[in-house]
Amino acid sequence: MDAPQNALNKALALHGQGRFDEAIVEYQQILARYPDDQTVAANLASALVRVGSLDDGLAMYEKLTSKNGQQPELWFNYANALQRAGNLTKAQQTFERTLEISPTFFPAALNLANIVRNIGNSEVAVELYLRAIAINPQHPKPRVNLARLLRSQKRLVETREVLEAALRTNSSNVETLYEQALL
Repeated sequence: MDAPQNALNKALALHGQGRFDEAIVEYQQILARYPDDQTVAANLASALVRVGSLDDGLAMYEKLTSKNGQQPELWFNYANALQRAGNLTKAQQTFERTLEISPTFFPAALNLANIVRNIGNSEVAVELYLRAIAINPQHPKPRVNLARLLRSQKRLVETREVLEAALRTNSSNVETLYEQALL
């Protein structure tokens, strides 16, 4: 059975206002009456992570993803929590799982590329940035991040090409212009 809508609305409003401790109390009260409400549990996990209760939030995400294996948003949020906890290897695997479920989930593609770059696997990161660009060619962030990575490798011709393509899609993006100036 799902939680009563006004109780959930109150918890969501507190969550949206950044009043996470209060939202947690509301979510916990709802779950005490409706322990199978996955939406409430997912929001509780999110709020727990936001207040720094990473172990509790991660435990909830682990349980939720084992029950709800095909919800990409849940896997995405779990991966972000893992990243926040510093578990980059498991975060990488969880972003990959998100993309298995939903291959065009742009934020997961971008975050996966960023993690792989941060882990130090530059060549795979290049391919992942290209994948993110293919998913959302209008978004400047994967091109900017790819340009930074290529520039750090002294691949200046490729950097220039990436930045020129980025400027063709959005000529006023500050990060792109900054990277162009650095180049």
